Amino acid sequence: MDVLWPIHSYLQPKLNLAGAGALYLIVLVLVSSLLRTQIGRPLWRSLHYLVFPCAALLFLHSILTDPNLKDGHPDLLDGGKVFVEISALISLTTTTIRIPLARKRISRQMNRTVPFTR
Repeated sequence: MDVLWPIHSYLQPKLNLAGAGALYLIVLVLVSSLLRTQIGRPLWRSLHYLVFPCAALLFLHSILTDPNLKDGHPDLLDGGKVFVEISALISLTTTTIRIPLARKRISRQMNRTVPFTR
């Protein structure tokens, strides 16, 4: 039950709730991807943007959870934590780079006079 609704867990309930929220969001994205043809591309695309808050919740849960389950402060220089921290940094960097590039591409497509076809 603590996996599905961890608000009442004895240790680190808020961080466990963040992890459960990430789990719920990724399941929603996966199910919507499987049903993409039935729900339509616009709705699927909107739901697919949920991966960004999902990643934030996942990294928050993974970095700050105490692996010894003693409700203490996690060792942020532990090998597994460092791997997750590097992954979070890479994700944040690539997202930060991608947003301006996508805006430029959209701006260029809107300024075209001839529709683009392949």
